[in-house]
Amino acid sequence: MYEIVSIKLAPSDDQSHFHADLVGYVSKHIPEEPVMVPPERIIQRMVLGEKFVVTVDGDPVEVSAGKCLKCGLEPYLKTSADTGDVNRIEQLPSI
Repeated sequence: MYEIVSIKLAPSDDQSHFHADLVGYVSKHIPEEPVMVPPERIIQRMVLGEKFVVTVDGDPVEVSAGKCLKCGLEPYLKTSADTGDVNRIEQLPSI
């Protein structure tokens, strides 16, 4: 299991909101800084059986593939703790 701890956001095509451009996860191989990869790479690894989480209120919440609630962009990362327009991954510390 890997924890996603940071994000780099980029404007959507219509500039009305932001999408995850890169997400950073903690790796045992490089524990001092997050490994930054595109969301599509996280989804590829999840298809192969790896699990990713974010911490919400001190608890790990599993990450899954979905679509942007604002524009429908797919593939997109989401969590079961997302509500309304709040995507928990997009609220992680930004680099």
